[in-house]
Amino acid sequence: MSYQRVLDNFNDNLSSIKKLLKFDEYVIDVPIRKLEQHKEFLKKHKLDTSFYSVDDTINSLKQIRQNKSLKTYYNVMYNQCVVLLVSYFSESIKRIFEVCINESMGNKNFEYLNKEEIKVSIRDLYEINKKEHISLGELLIRHKDIKFQDMKSIYRAFNNYTDTKIMRDSIVDDIILGQAARHIIVHSGGKIDNKFLSQISSADKRNLKTCEFNEGDIIEFTPEEIELLSSSMVTYIKRIIEGISDN
Repeated sequence: MSYQRVLDNFNDNLSSIKKLLKFDEYVIDVPIRKLEQHKEFLKKHKLDTSFYSVDDTINSLKQIRQNKSLKTYYNVMYNQCVVLLVSYFSESIKRIFEVCINESMGNKNFEYLNKEEIKVSIRDLYEINKKEHISLGELLIRHKDIKFQDMKSIYRAFNNYTDTKIMRDSIVDDIILGQAARHIIVHSGGKIDNKFLSQISSADKRNLKTCEFNEGDIIEFTPEEIELLSSSMVTYIKRIIEGISDN
């Protein structure tokens, strides 16, 4: 797997999330358009009588959209989009790390990795023997218990093993908030707690949700905020790849 393929896979996953963000268009707008086309058909053939009228149905659907009757359901879906987004991001960063470790063995700039020691079990040797391609990155992640669930862990992994440093700015702070939000969405239905407030306390450069949070509030994301978080993640992934390439 190459860095570009990792980025392409992440963008493909983003596309699937963006389809979910437009779910209301399929639920409401598509039926309205179909009914309006049917209305024109009836009018054209002089059948637009009260018996065949679809006006009440069209108005009901428009009222649902205007009154945001489905808002509660959309909010749940939008929050789950954040959960998916953070998971895709973590997996992409992990794959980039694996590729970097696998390709760095022949690079003189990473000779210090040759001295890195890991304890390999008989089971590991068995799995390695079965594989055509040995993933050194995968072994390193497993035996050094390297995590990619938060930005501190990600920075530490790339700094310690690839000498890649990424500056801390609004992009990083946006992702920190997204990761913290993902945790409370999964574990407490989006209810803000002290741990969340502590996690984002230093993320003061963020452009995502600059509002003040209070313990006990429920966090909710809009499609626009999810687009912003997606953009920050793509930018960060590109920075990681560029940083590795510059070494």
